Amino acid sequence: MEKDGLVNVTTSLDGHKYVVVELTDLGREIAMLFSITNMAVSPNKNISEKSIDMKHFDTVVRLLRGKEYMVQREIVKNIKTFDTVIRVLDAMESDGLVIKEESHEGVRQIRYSLTPLGEQIADVFESVHQKMMAV
Repeated sequence: MEKDGLVNVTTSLDGHKYVVVELTDLGREIAMLFSITNMAVSPNKNISEKSIDMKHFDTVVRLLRGKEYMVQREIVKNIKTFDTVIRVLDAMESDGLVIKEESHEGVRQIRYSLTPLGEQIADVFESVHQKMMAV
């Protein structure tokens, strides 16, 4: 986190050795954005029960961002683990972030699209990603 510009770490030897970790301005901004996101997604659940706490959530939400929908197999191509993708998408659906629908036009497809709340959360994750890439 120090390398990413999120925290400053200092060591003091004033009688005893101790380490002080402080958030940078960027770290505070990102922590605030994630805190707001956490409160907006399923407020009655603990963080460990929410889709935003799951591995690959940020990848999935940023893939769906700005698209009318995305087919399940396209999402799987970007993460490579079918079970993980399905677990994240199911949790996102439970949290009200995505809508899942089956298409029976020609080939059967499962489509996912972000809800308005999902779009807002995706914007936060994209903003954080852009800030991290700029550091």
